[in-house]
Amino acid sequence: MPTENKPAEPLKVERSTVTKLMITGAPRLDAITVFLEDFGRRDCPTESNPNYQTAQG
Repeated sequence: MPTENKPAEPLKVERSTVTKLMITGAPRLDAITVFLEDFGRRDCPTESNPNYQTAQG
């Protein structure tokens, strides 16, 4: 039975800023690596404000 191919949806790309922290110097401990990611302002509509944007980071 033949099947129909659905048109592919366009890929979505998001941009963020990443900071890598290396914490060293603690006696008898390996280095600790921390990645912080800041997505910036993002749409987050609410009932009272459909144009609300978060200000993460």
